[in-house]
Amino acid sequence: MSFKYIDLSEFDPLSIADNETATAPETLHFQEDHYGEQQQQQQHSPQVWQPLEQCLKSSPASHNSDSSSSHIQPLELPNSADLHWFSADANGDNQREAKRHLLRDYLRERQREFTNYSDLLVHCGTWNVNNQFDDSFDLTEWLQPPRDQRAPDIYALGFQELDMSPLSNTMTYITQRSDREEKWIRLCQRCFPSSHCYSIVKTVRLLSTFLLVAAKDSLRNDIHSIRFGTQATGLMGFGPNKGGTAVRFQLGDTQFTFVNCHLAAGEDKLENRYNDFRDIQQKLKLMFEGTAGRYELLSHVGDAVGSHVTFFFGDLNFRLSGVSKEAVEARLFDTERPGAVEELLARHDELRRARAQARYGNIFLSYSEASIDFWPTYKYEIGSQRFDSEKVRVPSWCDRILYRAEDVRCEPLKYRSQHSYVYSDHKPVTCTFNTQVARVDVERQKRTIKRGVQWLDSLENAVLPQCTLEPGHEVQFGELSFSDTYRASLTLRNTGRVSASWQLMPTPGGEFSGVHASPVESRIPIGGSETIMLDATLGPCQWPQAVQRWAAGKADSAFAPGDVLVIALIGGPHIFAVPKGDIVPSCYGLPLACLCRLREPVLKTDRQSFRRLLRDCLESAGSSETCSNLGPPVHPIPVEVTRLLEATGDPDSPLLLPADPSEEDASMPSDSQLASIADALSRGAELPARLPPGAILQALLLLLHMLPDRPLLPGARQSQLARDLLSRVFAWARRLLKGPNWRHRDALVLRLARALDRPVAGSAPPSEAAIREVRRGLEQSANGGAQGAAQPQAFRQPDLIQL
Repeated sequence: MSFKYIDLSEFDPLSIADNETATAPETLHFQEDHYGEQQQQQQHSPQVWQPLEQCLKSSPASHNSDSSSSHIQPLELPNSADLHWFSADANGDNQREAKRHLLRDYLRERQREFTNYSDLLVHCGTWNVNNQFDDSFDLTEWLQPPRDQRAPDIYALGFQELDMSPLSNTMTYITQRSDREEKWIRLCQRCFPSSHCYSIVKTVRLLSTFLLVAAKDSLRNDIHSIRFGTQATGLMGFGPNKGGTAVRFQLGDTQFTFVNCHLAAGEDKLENRYNDFRDIQQKLKLMFEGTAGRYELLSHVGDAVGSHVTFFFGDLNFRLSGVSKEAVEARLFDTERPGAVEELLARHDELRRARAQARYGNIFLSYSEASIDFWPTYKYEIGSQRFDSEKVRVPSWCDRILYRAEDVRCEPLKYRSQHSYVYSDHKPVTCTFNTQVARVDVERQKRTIKRGVQWLDSLENAVLPQCTLEPGHEVQFGELSFSDTYRASLTLRNTGRVSASWQLMPTPGGEFSGVHASPVESRIPIGGSETIMLDATLGPCQWPQAVQRWAAGKADSAFAPGDVLVIALIGGPHIFAVPKGDIVPSCYGLPLACLCRLREPVLKTDRQSFRRLLRDCLESAGSSETCSNLGPPVHPIPVEVTRLLEATGDPDSPLLLPADPSEEDASMPSDSQLASIADALSRGAELPARLPPGAILQALLLLLHMLPDRPLLPGARQSQLARDLLSRVFAWARRLLKGPNWRHRDALVLRLARALDRPVAGSAPPSEAAIREVRRGLEQSANGGAQGAAQPQAFRQPDLIQL
């Protein structure tokens, strides 16, 4: 076990405050109600850190804080002359933050040099008294330690169903005190070990759930920063018949928290008990004694924030499930087979089973429990040792004591049940813990910090994190095809003398041109490394720009010159990685003038000839005068478009198109499927089989969407190639909408309008004008309108239905 008793996560050795006035009070009384009033006047005053700049530029001032979750208490560091290079003006905020982390590490490694430790014996007890009380009750066995143990230093006793009378419930809401509570306090005090004097630190009550914390008088000057609170979880989720009570205080420089609870009752109520447990953990507010309105939460998502040792006990009501009452009794009374208790707990105990389940384990696993070797604590006939026969309850270990320790040693010594008690239907349970209290020697701590600052002075250069990239600053992806994914990796190695935290900085565009990294941040220990996986995919948004760079003959055309991965070291320099790679030409993203002049598929055309043709077509920007210099088109429309139209022109094949084109289509092909379709078109090969229904249709729409020719729809600047393409597309659409696909006409119109209206970089929906033009085009195609007379015979569709 690592004995890191000091939590330095919030400790800032570079932000100092004067604490000369933070002295221990001379007297501190423990007399119940008067305790809080006198503590408010004489309470410890641990200091709040203030920024370094304020401390160096202003006179010292003392500050009060709520509490400290660290054993490292604030103290005075050397003067400003010793800290001149810590200021933000000297080296910047990042470097100053790195030095803070390094000094924290230095102190954490040397905390034993200025911390003293002493043993502390804590006695926790829980008992559901079932509304029973008699002044003759003998609590000696419950409260007295075994003969081989010394008297406990602290008692934490939790009661459930303390007083269920209607009058007591009314008094609870009016005065928070009841006669039954006072009687139990006096009864407990009478049974404390007579060899020592004990005083009440705090009592907290929620209806009939009552928590009493007492300590030896010899410890009272060390106990301060007392907080307490309740959380109701009963009827409708906020009734006080169930819930938890808690007390937290600081002893020396160690935080202790005690939580007594009564969770939901009943068999098959595991979910309710889990919700109660979680609500108490996450919602219970600890009020500062003597100060109105100030509080802190008990914990955050199961972590006892601010507490080094936490004890969670009470009538947790976890039952034995999946077994009958008779089977449990038969196994317990079977003396020929030892190990009955452990066998029943391992197989049927709800708490143990919940800790093994992912749903519940996140909150239960942070707590531990000592080994149980006593019989079930519930349910018995009052006045006897027999299990209850009236309600036929399955005997269970309902009363439990859990604990957790953060950076502090805490060992259970004896976990037992007082089986001889017959006052209630529950048996009381106790557990004694041997833990430690840390006390910081302030003068020794000052000397250690001063040595740390001197050490940092001599290692100023080593304070900064240093990392190198392997194999280098260039990330080679090779040749990238459209929509396909390529993977590369970088290794970030910590070559410095401190741990290095890094994060990937976003580019101004928010994305690295299709490069995605994992992870995007981490902390690398000294001598360690982190492998960063990079996935590059040139999709519809990145491909058109890459095609233009390739046509212009630029090297590494897959990425723009500004596509740089910036790795920021926290407190250190930035590291740059440049993605490198070229593209493999594809039919996607090419202008009509280029596609219609190709005699062979893209990948079967001479690379240099194709590059010249593409460059000329892009420079012409669709101008008929410039395009005429390239010679007449070989095809009226691109062969690739024709192939996709023919592959999707069957009106009997159902269209899978949601009404809203912004929704994700079930038929949308994946990146790899789209890459295979594009490769087949670019090579002139057969289209891949076993694609999702409608994948070819989506590939066709994307091919139209990625055409750089604009405008495609009728207008003053529309080219003849665009008119021929629209004529064929509209005729295809009319044929496709025959029969059962007619009900998808509006969805297809929206998608065609979006594909033909604006280039793929635009994410806005199609304009109303574009939708009208598509509808008009479909009508003209059906009626053989003015343009229909000039169409080739193969493109005419005389039998199409009117819109």
